Amino acid sequence: MRTSTMNKLTVPYKGLGSELGEQELVAVKQAMSQDDLCSGVYVEKFEQAFCKYTGAKYAIACSNCTTALELGTAALGLKAGDEVITTPLTFIATSLPLLKRDVKVVFADIDPRTFNIDPAEIEKHITERTRAIYVVHYAGLAADMDTILDLAKKYNLKVLEGAAHASGAEYKNKKVGNIGDITCFSFQSLKNMTTLGDGGMVTTNDKQLEEKIRLLKTFNIKKLPDRTTKYGHRDKELPFY
Repeated sequence: MRTSTMNKLTVPYKGLGSELGEQELVAVKQAMSQDDLCSGVYVEKFEQAFCKYTGAKYAIACSNCTTALELGTAALGLKAGDEVITTPLTFIATSLPLLKRDVKVVFADIDPRTFNIDPAEIEKHITERTRAIYVVHYAGLAADMDTILDLAKKYNLKVLEGAAHASGAEYKNKKVGNIGDITCFSFQSLKNMTTLGDGGMVTTNDKQLEEKIRLLKTFNIKKLPDRTTKYGHRDKELPFY
């Protein structure tokens, strides 16, 4: 019987308690005081702030990154028989919205130096059925987007970026979220930017995609009833942290 010689690496729990403080408590209290707890003023302010931060024209907040990937995939109109090239080194959520539509998931190998999808491997797998490239910025390190965008232009493909760990990441002095057609973010509590639990965001510079994603998110409800005259909340200048 062989005995493994692999050493076990034990990472101790930080044991520092919550890193959230008074500022977060005040922000939660302010958010809970508004009328719309789901899609209220603070969500709108967060979307606007995220646009300013990333440089993207549009940002649509949602429940988590899995939802963001679902919305982005739906907006691209992918269907059964289409092919999408992506990385095998990612969470299953990257492929789930494709598999549920019977889209063929084609894995292209990674660059062993960066763990990101290798553009040279992408081109090997492009066929007449390929419709999109799903990039994942692994561990917050941006992929080789110039080469990937060149491939997308050459073969008329859409580029969706999985940026669950890449809030704040940059590629050649340009923020992730302002590069491909659609970018999907996570704000789950273990990510480098969190909304105190779970959360997600979709960014795009394409007005048509933004309109599709926003309608998909709200089940085609275009405008909520205007209750300003009754409650007055939307007239107030609320603080944003």
